[in-house]
Amino acid sequence: MSELAERYIKSFRRIEYLGLIKGLKYKSLKELDFPWGWKDPRNTFTIDIWIKVFPNAKLIHIYRNPIDVAESLRKRALKYKKNFKWNWKKEIKFILLKGYIGYGDFLRVMDIYEGVKLWKEYISKIFEAEKEYNLNIIHVKYEDFLEASFENIKKILDKLGIHYNENKIKQVIKDIDSQRKYAFLSNKKLIKIYESMREVKYYLN
Repeated sequence: MSELAERYIKSFRRIEYLGLIKGLKYKSLKELDFPWGWKDPRNTFTIDIWIKVFPNAKLIHIYRNPIDVAESLRKRALKYKKNFKWNWKKEIKFILLKGYIGYGDFLRVMDIYEGVKLWKEYISKIFEAEKEYNLNIIHVKYEDFLEASFENIKKILDKLGIHYNENKIKQVIKDIDSQRKYAFLSNKKLIKIYESMREVKYYLN
């Protein structure tokens, strides 16, 4: 799989990440002379592939309260279900290329308890991978980030070795909504679910 990933980052698909001009300038994502990265939660389960391709990669792992994560996934799944329209051409393409029907991905997370289980699978996997591959990883608690966004962004940039302008950081954090911290506390039903799951409390400390 790592060989396939190596070919992928050298292909013209790199234009999707870099844009046309830079995509034509650089022949591979490994040849870039500026900081770059990508966001994809699925990297948690493909890290064994990517760490071979980018052995010096620096990872940022952002983790959030499991109840909020599960509820967010559930709402997104319900919204998708409501707006779902069968497109036989698109679904056949999904089946042929990926081996499944797209809508099926959302069935599990419609149950908030299953959403929490999925969250735990991700958390367990990333910490296992950190030990196994001795990853250069920065763990960021979502709620702590919201509480002190300016300080946390500076810490992250310092650890990544990226120079920054404090005024630009201040401009960016203007749109950050700190009220999203522990959003489930405004929902009595979610609070009851939280209180019924002792193991979840451990991750809130």
